[in-house]
Amino acid sequence: MNVVTVTAISMPGVLERAGERLSRYRLRTMLGYQGTPIAIRGGTRKVECGVDAHGHWISIATAGAAAEVLRCPGWRGGVGGMALIASPDDRYVALFIYSGQSTQGYEVFSVEPVLAHLGGLAEGRGHGDAPSFSASSHWLATLISSEPRLRGTGEYFETVQDPSAQERVIVDWARLHVQRLPDAMLHTVDVGVEIPLSTEIDCVLDWNAYDAVRFVGDELRLHMPWGEDVVVALPATAPLTCRNFVGSIQRQAGRSGSTSS
Repeated sequence: MNVVTVTAISMPGVLERAGERLSRYRLRTMLGYQGTPIAIRGGTRKVECGVDAHGHWISIATAGAAAEVLRCPGWRGGVGGMALIASPDDRYVALFIYSGQSTQGYEVFSVEPVLAHLGGLAEGRGHGDAPSFSASSHWLATLISSEPRLRGTGEYFETVQDPSAQERVIVDWARLHVQRLPDAMLHTVDVGVEIPLSTEIDCVLDWNAYDAVRFVGDELRLHMPWGEDVVVALPATAPLTCRNFVGSIQRQAGRSGSTSS
């Protein structure tokens, strides 16, 4: 996987305007920045990305030919960082963008016969890793955390949690986004877990979606924060529900062996 993280062009002294301190993420968008290129197709093609006052852009250049450039002005937030991810067969490139202010998204492009936009995930709140390609390059997936809510009612878990409650509830805490390439349709489903309503709030709020997406060939597996592994049938079309929360927590605490891998 080819990944390049973009760093900002610094201009000391411009953070203060009209007595107000500008957000450094918004400043990066105003000034523009560009990433170190990645090479695909055995080094014969160079991919670059960047952002300026007109939006973010991606370009692909082949030796001896003019570079192809596409702009995707849909990003509305500031920019904290960007990364390029090439598919295993170099047919596709994903442009991952995060604001540094709890929002992120991506755009995906086909490389041949010409550089073309194939959709992506609009900027939204949450945290997660850059999207991952399957071994065949047919699938692109990312898991992004969301505020824990009860499925069916939408109530925040922290507002209804009850230490003395006996009932169990399903809490949606993340969203899985899956795209089958070269189609532009994005499938998005909630990812939840059945837990006791008495579960400690801090335990739930500590869950995160990092290092969760794993492709084994074209099989998608999600590794949950409490140690449970879930195989996802693609394309994902219905909410996912994990059922092994209690056992996983016991393993995590060292009471019943090691966590599953």
